[in-house]
Amino acid sequence: MHLNLQATGVIGTLAGMGKLSEWLTRKQRPDDDIVSKGVVWNARGEMQSCLFCDFANHTKEKELLYEDDLVIAFSPLKPAAKQHILVVPKRHISTVGDLVETDTPLLDRMKEVAVKLLKCDASQTQLSFHIPPWNSVDHLHLHALETPFLSWWNGLRFSEGKPWCASFEGVRYWASGAGAQEEKESVPETKDAEEKC
Repeated sequence: MHLNLQATGVIGTLAGMGKLSEWLTRKQRPDDDIVSKGVVWNARGEMQSCLFCDFANHTKEKELLYEDDLVIAFSPLKPAAKQHILVVPKRHISTVGDLVETDTPLLDRMKEVAVKLLKCDASQTQLSFHIPPWNSVDHLHLHALETPFLSWWNGLRFSEGKPWCASFEGVRYWASGAGAQEEKESVPETKDAEEKC
């Protein structure tokens, strides 16, 4: 059965809802920019702007808790714990999946800043990254948290070891190349296996 949206009055109702109705009823033009997770991309897949880059470059106003040549730090709009700080590299790195071995000094600096800003007992802290596609902004950011979490939902969102959240140590280990090397060594190459037979 085909549902006629015009007949049901849904389109008329949406028309009165402003921007939402525009978004729901418009057709995507090939030259439209695409906004995804705080980043604007053009039709050619080139980054046009990034929310966190704008904060780092001071093109958008954001109260910063810390800034140096490599990183900035600020409080998120919706804190998940007693203390919640985001430490962000100034250089655009989309996600943890884009980290390479040469980024380990940057990761170390991010951790150093996070620990300095938290100013609390280390047993009550957590440093973690969300793993794509569960990251909220496509610009790498370290969540520095002092527990307790403000809700059970936040506790779940930031549960390390789940597919959506990794510890700082785990991400640094993989970025350093050690994790990738370990995985490579555990899988025998086909050519070597054939020679042994």
